[in-house]
Amino acid sequence: MLSEWSAQTKYRVAFVSLDSGDNDLTSFIQYVSAAFQTVHETIGKTADILNKSLQQPPLELIMTSLIREIIEIPGDSVLILEDYHCISQEQIHKAVTFVISHMPENLHLVVSTRIDPAIPMANLRAKNELNEFRASDLCFSFEDAFVLFNDIMSLNLPNKHIQMLESLTEGWVAGLKLAALSMRDSENIDDAIYAFAGDDRHIVDYLTEEVLNLQPEHIRQFLYQTAILKRLSESLCNAVTKRKDSQKILEYLEKENLFIVPLDNKRNWYRYHHLFADLLLARAGQSGEYDVVALHERACEWFAQNEFLVDAIEHALSVNNYETAAQLIEQHATELLTRGEMNLLLKWVKMLPEHVVSRRPWFSVHHAWILVFAGDLDKAEALLNGAETLGKKRKSTAEDRDLIGSKAAIRSYISVIRGEFLKADQFAQTAEKKLSQTNHFVHSVVHWGLGMSQRACGWLSKAENSFTEVVKRGDKIANIWTIITGLTDLALVHQARGEISKAVAVYQKALNKAVEKGGQEFGYMARLEAGLADALCEQNRLKEALQHINQSIQKLDKWMNANHFVYSYNVLSRILQGQGKFFKSMEALNKVEKVIHKSPVVIGLQIAHQKNRIRQWTAANEAGAIETWIKEMGMDSGRDMDLAGAPERNRSFLAVLAGALLAIDRPDDALKLLQSLIEYTEKGEKIYDLIELYIFQALAFKAKNRQERSLKSLHESLKLAEPGGCVRIFLDQGVPMERLLEKILDIKTDVSANYIKSLITAFRLSSIINVKDELVEQLTNREMEVLQHIAAGLTNKEITQALFISLATVKTHTKNIYNKFNVHNRIHAIKKAKEIGLLH
Repeated sequence: MLSEWSAQTKYRVAFVSLDSGDNDLTSFIQYVSAAFQTVHETIGKTADILNKSLQQPPLELIMTSLIREIIEIPGDSVLILEDYHCISQEQIHKAVTFVISHMPENLHLVVSTRIDPAIPMANLRAKNELNEFRASDLCFSFEDAFVLFNDIMSLNLPNKHIQMLESLTEGWVAGLKLAALSMRDSENIDDAIYAFAGDDRHIVDYLTEEVLNLQPEHIRQFLYQTAILKRLSESLCNAVTKRKDSQKILEYLEKENLFIVPLDNKRNWYRYHHLFADLLLARAGQSGEYDVVALHERACEWFAQNEFLVDAIEHALSVNNYETAAQLIEQHATELLTRGEMNLLLKWVKMLPEHVVSRRPWFSVHHAWILVFAGDLDKAEALLNGAETLGKKRKSTAEDRDLIGSKAAIRSYISVIRGEFLKADQFAQTAEKKLSQTNHFVHSVVHWGLGMSQRACGWLSKAENSFTEVVKRGDKIANIWTIITGLTDLALVHQARGEISKAVAVYQKALNKAVEKGGQEFGYMARLEAGLADALCEQNRLKEALQHINQSIQKLDKWMNANHFVYSYNVLSRILQGQGKFFKSMEALNKVEKVIHKSPVVIGLQIAHQKNRIRQWTAANEAGAIETWIKEMGMDSGRDMDLAGAPERNRSFLAVLAGALLAIDRPDDALKLLQSLIEYTEKGEKIYDLIELYIFQALAFKAKNRQERSLKSLHESLKLAEPGGCVRIFLDQGVPMERLLEKILDIKTDVSANYIKSLITAFRLSSIINVKDELVEQLTNREMEVLQHIAAGLTNKEITQALFISLATVKTHTKNIYNKFNVHNRIHAIKKAKEIGLLH
């Protein structure tokens, strides 16, 4: 009935017919996207891309992209989900519920189901947003059945026969239609009607069998042979059935309403109704006349030849043809990975027996790639070790050199994730020597590993070249994931050089490319958004930074990567510190702390977290917490450490220690440490680190009242910071830095006076804005209401009547306001609120 209505309605209809085999979120979204593309070619494309992402983004983001595209289409559209009772997966219910909760005005949702679906129906009823048609509502009356049998089906049944069928089926529409089909060519309609009896579950089998028995032999054969196919086309059906007239038969089936649905407007692709397909499969299997294995193998061959790899592999696996499936996966694993078929690959790999994959070294390598991208590093290493043992039995060929190179590339990737950068560099060098130049995907990972280790060791020029190569390789294989990753890390190189403006430009370029390719909601975009937010924060563009970091955190919602989580929340903490929202900043740091204790996190992010902690404690004057931290880290002043021989991570921790020593008024220890750090860092390319070290040195000399030396160090930091547009690195130091900037402004230097003035202005604006924001943050909504009533001159008793709260509660809120404003009476509270703009 819905199918017929959709063919006649003025609305654009996206029709999805479901069965129990569709309880997979990825497939469900794929079907919905494909259905919408019959309405308009642009709808659902972004959702389909996101759905196939290597790191699948949060469900809400996928459905949001679909809703946004629907909104852009003029006119009303209808999404029909037929036989929704077959769906039991919770994630699919959540997807449908999300669409209902964010339903655009030009979309209508129709759900046909035998049971109440797991969506918030009670809530929809309460809001009068639900039209329900129960079984009794959908039952055909005598008049409806008369139209079906005589006007539409042209059976010319007398009223008594229509009444009998209507009574026997209780008006069940599908039963009536099946009865009409079975009787249409019957010689004795009376006998056919009287033989029609039984309850609904038997009627389906009986009538469908009768329909099939009335079809010509060649039609029945075609139906049985093609029942294995989830979609049908002329060429595919010809290959499977070994016929040449499949298109003619498909058109006949559509004309005869034999449970076939066109999937596009040109009638190139069709699909059987799932119930009908299930029946056909059962009948074909029972008859023993059809070689189902051979049918699947022909389908597999056709799909493989026509580059429908997913369908080809599914058909091979459905008849346990593991050798063919393994061969197809092995040949096309990289292609499928770059297309985002991660979930399918993992599913297929688990289905293959050990004896099939154990003798395939390349399969083990591809399996290892899948595992490392899924975060299972230990299993990936075990697979590589097994592949290595097998590989020793083979002769040395160009293919085997590629095999060795691929394994080295994977080990390089694993070492990067674990923070073992020197080891990562060694593996990457080995891979580079072995890999053929046409293996662009693996080369991109190799160069990424090289770049990560080079950047960690401070070799920024080399790192820039490596990440540029990653982008080039990504362009060659049109892989947006590789391109975005390369650009993000390239921007991080610019940040390490103190080139903040360049970093922002590269991040924006990456963001634009992602939007252009429909990949802006992918999970890995969280890292790009966090990097852009960090760079914007350094430029003191805090509102923009907060927008991007919030978008980053949204993408982490259901894709929990410990490193990305820590990165995003560290950046959020720094932004909130810059806005003076210290309570919220501390909450963000506490979340980071929990993750670091549970999961291995790369050393650079641990250092960033410690730096944020020191900033937080310094702003709160918590010297005791800083002293405890120094003892727990086992570093004290760090004077005995050999910087030239120390790992890069130790030097980075010592830089954090220098700031901590300043915060607890130990300038002498800080200066001794800083002198060595500066001498070492000056030899390298990490300009941003050098700027910070000079700032610490300036503050240390200031603490010792050595103004001339302090201003000299400040001058060095400003000279390095001005070209790249650094701001926040100075503002984070608070009032002592503001005083130094005011003094250096009076001295003639080669640093632009406008740059120094802009920093001083930023300090003053931050001071005003942050006081207001911090107080607004601390005041609850109820406290704000009480404050407004106090300003209006109401007594405590009058406030109780206005807000319907007790006198004791009013006094508690008033006391809280006084404490937060650091005042002792109403007059001063009102004055303070007006000063910071809370009252006018």
